[in-house]
Amino acid sequence: MDAKLKHLEFIQNVISRLSSKSFLSRGWGVTLVAAAFSIDSFDGGNVLTLLPYLLIITFWVLDSHYLYLETCFRSLYKNVAARREGDIDFSMDIDKHWPDFVCVLLRSHFWFFYVPALIGVTFLIFWGGDQACEFTGGAL
Repeated sequence: MDAKLKHLEFIQNVISRLSSKSFLSRGWGVTLVAAAFSIDSFDGGNVLTLLPYLLIITFWVLDSHYLYLETCFRSLYKNVAARREGDIDFSMDIDKHWPDFVCVLLRSHFWFFYVPALIGVTFLIFWGGDQACEFTGGAL
């Protein structure tokens, strides 16, 4: 039973690391999008206007990749948990446990984080900026 528990512990450690990397990627995504807005060059037609969109989509795909791998390792965990003690080989091979990446990419909890971010960026680019000064009496 010790070999099976040790193998499950190895897999659980990988799952925990992937989960923390997913959380960190969201934090970095928010930070870099905010940094992109600190560049005061969002003129009409400027290439840098697309940078926040590119960052959000890039971090959405990266976050989805971490969740994809986490799902693969959770499937491996279930497979190892169902094995007998004599069948434990300490394999970390996830080739047989692949979910559909597009399904992972379009999971609902990503929609609640990244879609509002895209809407917020659109709002700030097209409606923010100069119009914000009108509401504050030109104090910005």
